[in-house]
Amino acid sequence: MTFQIQAVTIYGKKPGQMRTVPFDPGTLNIVTGDSRRGKSALLTIIDYCLASNGYPVKAGTVRDYVSAYALTLVKHDQQLFVARRAPEGKAAVSTVLCILSQAPNTPPPPLQELKFATPLDAAKDMLSDFCGIDRTVRVPAVG
Repeated sequence: MTFQIQAVTIYGKKPGQMRTVPFDPGTLNIVTGDSRRGKSALLTIIDYCLASNGYPVKAGTVRDYVSAYALTLVKHDQQLFVARRAPEGKAAVSTVLCILSQAPNTPPPPLQELKFATPLDAAKDMLSDFCGIDRTVRVPAVG
């Protein structure tokens, strides 16, 4: 099973600030733009929203002005919205996510409507289920 990214959403620290980068599922999407405008940051944001253990977003404008990151994932007729707050203060990562099952083509909700309550381990399990990844890993004994 596979899923595709329909959108990456970035929520600003000021109320109402929200920017969505849409993608066209099922086709090749090419992101272009001037140097140092956030193209590479999209990859690290995707990694972070997919429940990584680190916060790979480099220091700079993105870190200074963003309060949360989100992905809209699609698979057949299913849509999953995954949001994760940027770490606050000296925290290395945010350990809770907001995961919402949505009707197809539902736009990202405003930040104030998001409930960040899903622990990181539970979020990984939910993402694995959505992707169709078997979580039972069997490591053979070394011999």
